[in-house]
Amino acid sequence: MTDTFGPGSLNAEAAAIFAELCREPADDGYFRRLVADDSPTLDESLTAVIRAATGQHDVMVLACRVLIERDPWRSLDFFPDFVRPAAVARERGAKILAWFAQIFVGDPSPTAWQFGYSRLRSVDAIGDYTRLAKHHFAAVRLGAMLGLADTADLAALDPLARGLDDRSQRVREAAANAVRRLRHAGPVKDILAHPVHQKLIQALSDRSAEVRIAAARALGSLGDHDSLRKHSHSLQEEGAELKRILNDHVPPLDKIWPLDDTT
Repeated sequence: MTDTFGPGSLNAEAAAIFAELCREPADDGYFRRLVADDSPTLDESLTAVIRAATGQHDVMVLACRVLIERDPWRSLDFFPDFVRPAAVARERGAKILAWFAQIFVGDPSPTAWQFGYSRLRSVDAIGDYTRLAKHHFAAVRLGAMLGLADTADLAALDPLARGLDDRSQRVREAAANAVRRLRHAGPVKDILAHPVHQKLIQALSDRSAEVRIAAARALGSLGDHDSLRKHSHSLQEEGAELKRILNDHVPPLDKIWPLDDTT
């Protein structure tokens, strides 16, 4: 029986892409070729993969990310309904679900960053995540920090500075890691001149060891060893970690997707 909606419905090009996106470990070279390929049918095939990947989250995420890397100015037409903003949901049922989700978990979805939403230039991702960073659910605020981390835009530093004061330990830790990731987005001196720098220093005294370590790694990655030495008394329990950071041995952040170079 023909598979009308799943992978069996794909043409040869889309089926080959689907198979490669299922491969583990990911082939970085293949993703580079996909991003650079000028085939006139490739975007259509990637969109077909997204629609066929119901129940295969990782495949859907990768196909979305490749489309955005190919053209960050594209519209949201290809985005799965369950993570697209309510105003642009396609189907009536999806619109109802999206509006319901908007009330309880924010709009766009706090997981939209996984699909590359942060890198879309056709939306105001920083504005959206800044708004979500004020949500009453910590899980939504956490999603906002993760989304801001992937914007590659130092304008995200303002909401991240506020995130370092969040009442949730996980949100504060994510905010510190996000600042560290954004060192690739512009001159380090601009980050050190921003109020977020002082927030990182204050986070060295956080009640959570995870936040203290994340802040120390961020400062180390930004080259601010002086602040780490000056505030080493706040890191007495993390002495071994501090020594590694001061020797420039900072473990990389997790990759957001196979070609992520912001770790």
